[in-house]
Amino acid sequence: MKKIGIIVLFFITVIFSFGFVGYNNNIYTEESKQSWADSVFLTLTLDQKIAQLMMVRAHSNKGESYNQELIKYVETYQIGGVCFFQGGPCRQAALTNRLQAASKIPLMVGIDGEWGLAMRLDSVMLYPRQMALGAANDTALIYRMGKLMAKQCKRLGIHLNFAPCVDVNNNSGNPVINSRSFGADPVKVAQCGIAYMKGMQDNGVLACAKHFPGHGDTKVDSHRKTPIINHNTQRLEEVELYPFQQLINHGVDAVMVGHLLVPALDSATNAIATCSKLISKQLLQEHMGFHGLIFTDGLEMGGIASLYKAGEIEVQCLIAGSDVLLLPSNFETVALAVKQAILDGRISMDEINKKCMKVLKMKEKYVISHVHEININNIVQDINLHQAEIVYRELTQKSITLLVNKDNILPLSHQKQGLYLREDKNSGKTLGDILDKHLKITTITAEKTLFEQKSAINTVIDSVDYILVSLHNLSQYPQKRYGIEEQTIAFLDSLTLCNKPVVLLLFSNPYVINELPFADRFSAIVVAYHPVGIAEQSVGEAICGRKSIRGHLPVNLNQFLIDTGEELICTSDQKEEKVNFFYKRKIDEIVQSGIEAKAMPGCQLLIAKKNKILYKRSYGSMSYLDAEKVNDSTVYDIASLTKVMATTLAIMKLYDDKKIDIKAKIVKYLPILKGSNKENITVYQLLTHTAGLQAWIPFYKRTLDKNNLLRTDLWEKTYNPQYALHVAKNLYLKTDYHDTIYKTIIDSKLKDNTNYLYSDLGFYLLAEIVKSVTGKNLDVYLAENFYQPMELRNTCYNPLSKIPLERIAPTELDTILRKQLIHGYVHDQGAAMLGGVSGHAGLFSTASDLYAIAQMLLNKGVYHGKRYINASTIDFFTSYYFDNGNNCRRALGFDKPSRTKGASPCCNAATPLSFGHSGFTGTFIWIDPRYDLIYIFLSNRVNPSADNNKLTTMSIRSHIHTFAYKMVE
Repeated sequence: MKKIGIIVLFFITVIFSFGFVGYNNNIYTEESKQSWADSVFLTLTLDQKIAQLMMVRAHSNKGESYNQELIKYVETYQIGGVCFFQGGPCRQAALTNRLQAASKIPLMVGIDGEWGLAMRLDSVMLYPRQMALGAANDTALIYRMGKLMAKQCKRLGIHLNFAPCVDVNNNSGNPVINSRSFGADPVKVAQCGIAYMKGMQDNGVLACAKHFPGHGDTKVDSHRKTPIINHNTQRLEEVELYPFQQLINHGVDAVMVGHLLVPALDSATNAIATCSKLISKQLLQEHMGFHGLIFTDGLEMGGIASLYKAGEIEVQCLIAGSDVLLLPSNFETVALAVKQAILDGRISMDEINKKCMKVLKMKEKYVISHVHEININNIVQDINLHQAEIVYRELTQKSITLLVNKDNILPLSHQKQGLYLREDKNSGKTLGDILDKHLKITTITAEKTLFEQKSAINTVIDSVDYILVSLHNLSQYPQKRYGIEEQTIAFLDSLTLCNKPVVLLLFSNPYVINELPFADRFSAIVVAYHPVGIAEQSVGEAICGRKSIRGHLPVNLNQFLIDTGEELICTSDQKEEKVNFFYKRKIDEIVQSGIEAKAMPGCQLLIAKKNKILYKRSYGSMSYLDAEKVNDSTVYDIASLTKVMATTLAIMKLYDDKKIDIKAKIVKYLPILKGSNKENITVYQLLTHTAGLQAWIPFYKRTLDKNNLLRTDLWEKTYNPQYALHVAKNLYLKTDYHDTIYKTIIDSKLKDNTNYLYSDLGFYLLAEIVKSVTGKNLDVYLAENFYQPMELRNTCYNPLSKIPLERIAPTELDTILRKQLIHGYVHDQGAAMLGGVSGHAGLFSTASDLYAIAQMLLNKGVYHGKRYINASTIDFFTSYYFDNGNNCRRALGFDKPSRTKGASPCCNAATPLSFGHSGFTGTFIWIDPRYDLIYIFLSNRVNPSADNNKLTTMSIRSHIHTFAYKMVE
């Protein structure tokens, strides 16, 4: 291996000696990856070394002439990186591809996305601002946010996010940081910042802590002027510097130095931090032990541009200790100034070399393995992750803060009459709709100020028991009193004197409350931090007693101290907190006992009730021989769950569209059956397993010779058009064998009766019906009508074309047909011999994706506001379907609880309304509308052998199912 590494290193050195190669022409092996930075460095000229120290501004919304100019700029100067600002995902990805192709050394692509890509790009969902994250103070959830943000960045070709902001905001008049900070407590800021940073860096995206040495306590915006931080060194160490030191201790790889004057650290004239060797080098690097990349803040900002001329700014920053010049004024001017400074001895060549090597090493760590041509197809859908929406919703809910609740007015009484006053120029309705649903309330809205509605309010105010006021569309920053109008302040002042309880709902920065000196007169104050629909939903459900409030104020206000926050626990949450801990522990014990008994190497579990996940956890490993742990993104072969999560969905949709008649004979859709013993079978008989079909047919046996070896006339190890059915790794079946399988089904004998007998064969035929009716293969039809619009990234047939192998759980070590471990290919032999796509098996998914489908079914066909299936169709397909009394436990496609004393597919607590299915590989899904309950269990119990039946004999799935019901009783 060492010899191979030397050879690879030699060739890479030779390649770079003759010139750089763009990202789309390079292949970096594990051996070469470690020496990439050294190899590149040896080839660089002085101009190229200086260019690597610069990152320029980029936009993707300025048109083709701008794009061409930027591409030419990169091609001419070979700069180190670009930082994107406004634009859109597709446009940015396309421009990134062109920029990377023009760059001989891969560019480091950055973005300033503190609350996600939506801070800069359209068509992308956002995350909460950092002040709201501080109010939620859930570091595990913030880590998950950082992890998802990293995934979104990588999908867009971004290697660096200039976040988190770890400034301690203890100045309500701060015009630039404010709600970008986690709050006023340096310890909380550090804890939240570490979680955010590690979530990104653990998942391959460089984080950058900013704005060193701390921009929180100032009333000056460094974009315009130079702020001064007037604190002594002890205070600075205890407050401003504390979060930076903690992030350094936990491995942050980049720090941004701000344009700040801090006399206690450097008292020289114009000793701005970015230009101060005492601050950037001696304090940050030597004293605090930071050895990563040091970025300047934007060098076009007024806080520094007003002090030095172009070129001299950048020279001063490099001398002070910065490694990367962010948004330099002009490349040619800067490059000449830096070269002159080297000639003059102001900057040593050794310093330039060290800085350049640091940049290349950081590219080696975060850029090289993630530089490839970005696939623009489905990029918007891929970035708007369903998991991200869940995390956004959870963080928003946990951030909601109740500052005061006099006489326990919240939750509001359902019996009393209320008046709801909304000041909102955008006329949002989410909160009002929730209040109308659960309370007796009259609503009055104002687009400008509530003062303009004073007369209308006065006509009803005497007839109500309480008043709700919600403020929206205010500013996050202190200019013009955070955007609250003088008339609004005067109106609220008078309203709190009307002898009615007044509840203030603030969907903005909590500092707004400082503008209300009469705040102590409100009966309750709820802070929601953001004027978004999810926040309105969370607040509405909480004040109606259906959700809990647990947030704590992250900053000090005039009348409320930091960490103020009364808990408002709804009844269902109180019960859940007391009961669910015990049941979750029991479930963990059941799963762990199964893993220890080798019933399965690992599994995913999800239990949800009414749009809320009660318990989601991954256990164990991918296999007994693989230490790779199962996580939320592990993809499983779901076997016969395909029947309901794929084929039945397609039939339901076609039934809705009046393209399939359930009672029709299948020969109507498959004319090839005419004259066979199948021509009188109906669609509903296939769906209910009452067609008289055999349980299954071992199709593979006919492809083996008398020695049980693969027939050479049917199998090949490499692909060609005649052998196109990809069955396993390096194994292809003759293309026309697809027809042989269906002819075998057509020619097969039927049972003497049509009593229920579970059969895969009917779902082979249903897949062909979908193809016949739509003209599209089953997988294509499902992707277009369900999986893609529902944004299910991990649900598909033949996953190897879409999902990395390391994320897919292996199944059986097949010693009969494929003679290999089945990994990334469908376990079922019949589905595999059809090329991986069938109606009875072949689908791969995760518990999170299946939850989305289950929630759609539970919501009567609606998911995220879009209807996929008619409600009446879902009721029809999920009800018991009897045929002369011989089918005691089937719906159309779905399984049901047994109505006799025979074996039931689910636990005894399942109600007659419930439905679901199980899968041979060790999977299970069950939905119960009676309790709004969803239970999903995914495993690969067939690894390494399908003979392992302990999952069933130990009743692991049904025992967990029982506890799931106990959690919602």
